[in-house]
Amino acid sequence: MTPPPRSRRTDLVTHTLAILVVGVGSRAWAVEPISPRLASLRLAGPAGITQPDEAADADPHEFGEAGTWWWSVGGGFAAGDKTTNGNTNINFGLHTFLVDRFELGLEFGGWFFNQDNQDDALAANFNLQFRWHFISRKRMSVFAEAGAGVIGATDEVPNTGSEFNFTPRAGMGVTWRLGQGPARLVVGGRWQHISNARTAGTDRNPGTDNGMAYVSVMWPF
Repeated sequence: MTPPPRSRRTDLVTHTLAILVVGVGSRAWAVEPISPRLASLRLAGPAGITQPDEAADADPHEFGEAGTWWWSVGGGFAAGDKTTNGNTNINFGLHTFLVDRFELGLEFGGWFFNQDNQDDALAANFNLQFRWHFISRKRMSVFAEAGAGVIGATDEVPNTGSEFNFTPRAGMGVTWRLGQGPARLVVGGRWQHISNARTAGTDRNPGTDNGMAYVSVMWPF
């Protein structure tokens, strides 16, 4: 049996439905670009569910990345030796990573020297130091450091020495991310030497060697 001919109205309805189906299908397959911030939150998980703990742990400032800049405030205490009863230091620092995990620091400090057989001394100094973060994780790092600088004091440091001295240093420490923000706690220990390198004569260079413990906090800028 021959099917009855379709009316023009039926053809029009069929064509309209076909156009709608094609249009909806094309939009369903269109994929909009995902912003970097949104992409960072789409972590692997069942059914594409964002893992809240991992998302909160992401560090947008990438501590240790080449080209980033940080500033710090801190202080330390050095035990006494045969020439001094110890010294206390407070400091302000600027830090940048020359390459990944390799840090250059500029430290400006104020000092108090508690000394035997002479007046105590106040001092100001500048240090240039390098740190290699040989273990670097999202929340912590372990580093080795070395550096040197100069210091000027209000009295001889140590006794029979000079007011102007050099300050080589070397040590190790750790950094730890504080909470979910970018701030980093820095804790370390170092060998600290103070002497004038015989610039005031061989008889006026007693020198002093101390072990210093220090702590500071770093922020990005």
